[in-house]
Amino acid sequence: MLKTYQKYILKNFLLKFFLITLIFFLLIFILGSLEEISFFKDLDVNFFYPYFLTFLNSPVTLFEIFPFIFFLSSQFLFFDLIKKNELNLLKTNGLKNTSLLKDIFLFSLLIGIFNIIVFYNFASNLKFYYSDIKNSYSNDNKYLAMITQSGLWIKDENNDQKMIINSELIKDNHIYNVIINIFNNDFELVKALIEKVEIDHDTHIAIMKCQDFDIIDLVEDFNI
Repeated sequence: MLKTYQKYILKNFLLKFFLITLIFFLLIFILGSLEEISFFKDLDVNFFYPYFLTFLNSPVTLFEIFPFIFFLSSQFLFFDLIKKNELNLLKTNGLKNTSLLKDIFLFSLLIGIFNIIVFYNFASNLKFYYSDIKNSYSNDNKYLAMITQSGLWIKDENNDQKMIINSELIKDNHIYNVIINIFNNDFELVKALIEKVEIDHDTHIAIMKCQDFDIIDLVEDFNI
């Protein structure tokens, strides 16, 4: 059971976390909208369509900056506690700085676990719909690879499986921090794998060895 001061700290921390998250989401949405408007400028689509696609794509980018959002939330929480002289009041009642930091750490850990288990799967599904829709508007109908603020994204289909592959870092002929999300035909997440991938510069073939299967994908029209 949470103590009174813990409820107060949690309430203020969550308030700042959601406020900062909303601000960053709006910034991502605005910048993403400009990119989508540029993509659809010569196509006959509904006025709100670029904004709809931006909404689908924004959660993935937001997920990438959650650590920074946690940091800012903690900083603003301590700023308010010091500004209102509440930190000294808590110390007067026997609360140590280590106890306060431990509580904030536990709150952040729980929110982080929720983001990884729930929010990331939700964002990956939206990213899949985004790639699928944008693929239909590409001239060659192969909108398989793209680079965004959150890294390299590759969409591929293999038999009855659909894959969304994300890499945060490209260095030399290696892709690092690769996350492979595999969906079935009902767009339900089957498994998520993390692996390091090597790309051949001459053939543009990426070979990803992940536990019980190998994925060999030919990435066309993409230069590292």
